[in-house]
Amino acid sequence: MEGSGRQGFWLEACLEVSGDALISCDQDRLVTFMNRAAEQLTGLRSAQAVGRPVTEVLKLFDPRSGEPVADPVEALGGTARRKPRESRLRLQRMDGSARYVSATSSAVRDSASGAKGWVVAVRDEAHRLAAEEALRNSEQLYRTIVENSFDGIYILQGRHYLYVNPAFCSITGYSFAEVTRRTFDYNVFLDDEGRAFMEERFAARSENRPVPSQYGLRIRNKSGRPVDIEVSTISLEAGPEPRVLGIMRDVSARLSVERELRESESMMRSVLSSMTDTIFRFDAEGRFLFYNSPRIELIMPPSAFMGRRYDEVLPQPIAGMIRSALNDVQRGRTVEFEYSLEMHGGIMWFSARLSPVTLSGAWSGFIALIRDITERKAQEVSRERLEEQIRRSQKLESLGLLAGGMAHDFNDLLMGILGNAELAADAGEDRSLCSTYLGQIEASARRAADLCRQLMAYSGRSRAASEPLDLSDLVRSMAELLRVNIPEGVILRFDLATGLPQVLGDPVDLQQAVLNLVSNAGGEIGAGAGTGSIVVRTGSMYCDREYLRGCYVDDSLTPGIYATLEVSDTGPGMDERTSSRIFDPFFNTRLQGRGIGLAVVLGIVRAHH
Repeated sequence: MEGSGRQGFWLEACLEVSGDALISCDQDRLVTFMNRAAEQLTGLRSAQAVGRPVTEVLKLFDPRSGEPVADPVEALGGTARRKPRESRLRLQRMDGSARYVSATSSAVRDSASGAKGWVVAVRDEAHRLAAEEALRNSEQLYRTIVENSFDGIYILQGRHYLYVNPAFCSITGYSFAEVTRRTFDYNVFLDDEGRAFMEERFAARSENRPVPSQYGLRIRNKSGRPVDIEVSTISLEAGPEPRVLGIMRDVSARLSVERELRESESMMRSVLSSMTDTIFRFDAEGRFLFYNSPRIELIMPPSAFMGRRYDEVLPQPIAGMIRSALNDVQRGRTVEFEYSLEMHGGIMWFSARLSPVTLSGAWSGFIALIRDITERKAQEVSRERLEEQIRRSQKLESLGLLAGGMAHDFNDLLMGILGNAELAADAGEDRSLCSTYLGQIEASARRAADLCRQLMAYSGRSRAASEPLDLSDLVRSMAELLRVNIPEGVILRFDLATGLPQVLGDPVDLQQAVLNLVSNAGGEIGAGAGTGSIVVRTGSMYCDREYLRGCYVDDSLTPGIYATLEVSDTGPGMDERTSSRIFDPFFNTRLQGRGIGLAVVLGIVRAHH
């Protein structure tokens, strides 16, 4: 009895520490025992459960149909006729919550008393089901990642592909069914060199020798297009048929960009090395970041300026020019300026071109292109000297022409005056004859005075009075005078603008200029065959500095709105040699006239600015 008591003690202890819920009941299905695991699972204490029907303690339901299990003992196979079997059920706890469980029952009989009963074992499947669900979710997550990866992923067993993802098929051009076929040549993408490389790796893995986990190859896809790939591999299983997990990435675009970048950099280096200009790159703070110069070492060692701000290195006048230019450069404009430096015992001139540098739309500094223009400056000085010499020579030529013309005209006038004076003296008491000679002397003197007046107009010094004038009104007032000064048969038309800006000038001088232009046009038409026409047109226009510099009269005029007068004719025109001399005094292409008409126009225009 003592040994039997100890045995019962140990049996009860084992039942209590069991992780499964254990419930025993008698032949009437009344609970006789319930361990701690059963209490925790059902939510009912053992003292409350003993003596109650097992169906009230174990409320079991079919998980699919939701129907209650009427007799757990019978349903779980715990009879003498059948072996116990494990069933998946849903248990409703006393608090109303549900748990998924697996349960089984077994019949027992006391050999001494012959009493019959059953033991029901119930296991909480919550943790296992949660683990299985987590595993399924994990597998689904990894499958989703693998199936949607941009990289080709494959599992290779020996020379046979067990699995490839869609990206692998996209890179190679072969379908999943083609690649995983037993007869598929796993090296079909490779040339002879690539095949030898892969066979060497396969042999090394088969012999369990180490191989690099990463490598690059060029393959050809199903259509024959070359594709550059990078591969990373992980050995899953060694042996004669090694299993390998591989990740393959298409790097064709990246390598193409890298090649283009290298070619661009090579070309840029070639361009920079062939340039005679100096290039500096500055950051947003004005520090020197880069330079390219064929002779910067002759001026300053790079260590003296690289990494430093421009205003710490350059002379203050030049640094000030850069500082002023940066206001415009930061707004996206390119600014140019010139400066000089005393170097090598002389003055050297440079031009600087500052351009902005932007990265992702933000200001990140600027580039300065420096060019040595010392020789150009010297050439400009030489050209200015030559032009001055030419101007002086032209003035001398013009003065010589003017002096010759004046001497000729005044000699004719003086000969007439002297001849008439002698004839008047010889006339004696004949007043009528004397008066005739004196009249001719007076006419010659008037012609001499008119010649002097025109010469003064040519010099630009004839303005006696100035008043506000409308150029259109001035031309309109002298229409009849203009018509009588052109040959018969020549048509004179007017195109006179209204609302012109007034000009301050001498009306007599301006009328003389208009008359000379129209007379000159009429003379050219008269010299040709048939009739023609002359158009006198007035207007206004805005003249900027560049336009004024390109005009024949360049007296540093101020940009602004100018009144204009244009005389055009249908005459034969002028050749280049003639047009280059039209303003020379006493230059004439016709037999009549003294050749100072257009020279006078030039003088009047200059006098009126």
